[in-house]
Amino acid sequence: MSKAFTRESDDAAPEPVVRPRAPLPPGTRNYITPQGAQRLREELAQLLENKSGEVSGAREGRLRQLQETLASVTIAEPPADRSVIRFGATVTLERGGATETFQLAGLDETDLEANRISWLSPLARALIGHRAGERVRFRSPAGMEEIRIAAVVYE
Repeated sequence: MSKAFTRESDDAAPEPVVRPRAPLPPGTRNYITPQGAQRLREELAQLLENKSGEVSGAREGRLRQLQETLASVTIAEPPADRSVIRFGATVTLERGGATETFQLAGLDETDLEANRISWLSPLARALIGHRAGERVRFRSPAGMEEIRIAAVVYE
């Protein structure tokens, strides 16, 4: 397409997406890893820095969402016993002949593309309390699986 047929706004940075997160179960704290809190603070700072004269509803919504989230989170530090899977652990699993690694993260930092799953997800709940070398039975959408925990690491 010729540049003559585009709007100036087409060259602008994409608008931030305001996506609602799943609600926390009643009485559950809104945990986040130190790295997740830092990512949210950096995103907030970037949105505040890049604030131009024209402010969209999506941008304002994301600013408000980040401010509310950061006010509500509890930053969870790694546990004393780092051999046990707890919130914030990066876990390497062997399942079905494949190896996969992911981090158990808070709802506000869950990102499947970055291999961060919610600590409230069924898989995370099945793994919490276990150690490297153990096998865990887990009901996935494909049915009952046996998973071997290959490694547990904390950043």
